[in-house]
Order: sequence, then C-alpha cells, then structure tokens
Amino acid sequence: MSRHSKNNATQMWFSHHERLKLGLGTQKQRLGADSLRKFDMCCLCLNDAVRPVCTPHGTLYCKHCLLENLASQKKAITRKMAAYEQSVAELEAEVAEKSRIVHEREIRRFEAVEGSVSTPTVLTAAAAEGDESETKRRFGDTVELKQQQLV
Repeated sequence: MSRHSKNNATQMWFSHHERLKLGLGTQKQRLGADSLRKFDMCCLCLNDAVRPVCTPHGTLYCKHCLLENLASQKKAITRKMAAYEQSVAELEAEVAEKSRIVHEREIRRFEAVEGSVSTPTVLTAAAAEGDESETKRRFGDTVELKQQQLV
C-alpha cells in the first residue's frame, strides 16, 4: 500500500483514481421527464396549481392544498400538545404523591423518636448480665463495661 492510501482520511482532496473509484463527478446522469415537475405544478398535490400561492422561497402551492395542509398540521400539533400536557400532569401528580409519602414517613419517624418525653433506654453492663434493676441511665452516669463486651 502506498503512503497516500494509509493517510487518505487526513487530506481534504482525493486523487484522480480515488475520484474515479468513488464515482465523484465522473458519472453524468440525466433526469427523466417523470422526475421533474412542471413549473406551474403544486408541490403538495403534484397537479396544475389552482389559485396558486407562492412562498418567499419560490415554492408554488394550490391555495386549497396549502390551507388543508396547514389545518392538518395544526390538528396534529394540538393533539401532540394535549398528550404532552397530560404526561406532564401525570409526572407532577407522581412527584406530588412521592413527596406526600416522604413527608408522612418523616412525620411518623419524628413522632416515634420525639413522641415521648422520657429518656431513651440504654442497656448497661448490669442489664446485659441479666440484672433488670438498672435498665435506664441518666446523662452523666458512667457505665462500666466488661472487657468481653468490648471485643
């Protein structure tokens, strides 16, 4: 392989043989009569334009075809917009439901943790051994743990 064929993608031009191989600019095709439309034909119905309307770009339409096409596009856009608004409303309802569930869960958790005024129960060394006389301790109390409980 020549160096040129290895670096073909790095250059912006092709050699004569590459152009021949790809068919760039070397083959001339004639368009048949059926692939060209007459100057005064409507681009939508492909018939002779009745009451022709020309766009600023030079496209020619029948007035009836143009209005019918615009009306059908407007209906399609309205239908798609209604479907979009419905999906947005469903998503908003789903988000609201999830936030309501999260809020209720937070309220239940708050009531469970903060609902009582008493101090929480903490097991001490005596309670761990089975002595039920000391199951609660107050702030500042020291707890003696056995070496076995620390391991």
